[in-house]
Amino acid sequence: MDLLLQSDAVLSESSFSEQERLVEARNGVEQWKAAELRNYFRDRCAAEVERLSLESVDSNAAVVYPIALPDRLELLVSRKAGIARFSVPIPRSTLDAEAAEFRNLLTKRVTREYKRPARKLYSWLVKPYLTLLQEENIDTLIFVPSGALRTIPMAALHDGDRFLLENYSLAVTPSLNLLAPKALDPRKSDILLVGLSEAVQGHPALPGVPAEL
Repeated sequence: MDLLLQSDAVLSESSFSEQERLVEARNGVEQWKAAELRNYFRDRCAAEVERLSLESVDSNAAVVYPIALPDRLELLVSRKAGIARFSVPIPRSTLDAEAAEFRNLLTKRVTREYKRPARKLYSWLVKPYLTLLQEENIDTLIFVPSGALRTIPMAALHDGDRFLLENYSLAVTPSLNLLAPKALDPRKSDILLVGLSEAVQGHPALPGVPAEL
């Protein structure tokens, strides 16, 4: 993936177009995810990969692949118009450390200290392609994280004014090709919402539950 994502100057003599290289890099990520799953379960059949067309699921969605390399962060943004690449000069060690601090500060519920790393991670993981999202009216982001990024809630990334979840519908998946997403018709769906508002087993009542449901 590192070779495929090197600068255009390095790959100018290649017979592959830029889009072909980006598609190959994205497919490499998907194959890597499938291999991880097979290795974890020690079962060659644990991950049945199915090549999917994103636009057939949601033409207003973009799939974001953050690829943390030793010397930089590469972002592949796959949407209906194709795949766009954005490179952020952040070493993997720095990204991992910031993600760990963000995760730890989120557990301090009485402070807002988590917003500092939340803003920094936003500037690395979202801001580089924000203009593209606005120009193409993207309203849904699907993250395919790996490494330390699997341990943080993307919804809590912050642009300085609002959380990412306030601006976009969000999903996180280990792999787009492993889960075979399908469009759902809410008019044909049965939804069960369950909550407990009354005091039980010595625990006080939760009066906000009915309103939340």
